[in-house]
Amino acid sequence: MRNYEKFARFLAGLKRSSGLHIPTFGHLADGNLHVNIMYHRADPAETKAAEHAVQQLMETVVSFGGAISGEHGIGLAKTPFLRIQHRPAQVKAMQAVKHALDPRGICNPGKMFGVVRIWKFPKVTVAFPWDHK
Repeated sequence: MRNYEKFARFLAGLKRSSGLHIPTFGHLADGNLHVNIMYHRADPAETKAAEHAVQQLMETVVSFGGAISGEHGIGLAKTPFLRIQHRPAQVKAMQAVKHALDPRGICNPGKMFGVVRIWKFPKVTVAFPWDHK
């Protein structure tokens, strides 16, 4: 994706339509942008807006010729969107390579090909002895 102005206009519209904060940063020289949709999980309206916004974001990035994976690949957070960017035959080819290299499925089990909506999981709070209140 090299049409930064068009993408910036899309992001401005997404911010307005969702009512959410969406800071964006990255490596403009190589077109690698990190779009962060910020919302309060305890607020059902914000959660719904964020889910809709991220779906719109992924579809738009692909329609502009970009990649949803950025520099880090497909992790749990991007699994629901893998099939927006890749056709079924491409996903099957990736699965065949994964199976050839990891026939027992012990390397990163459940990642990439399964659909995990991590935002649906309950929030976990962990306190460490060195944390301050």
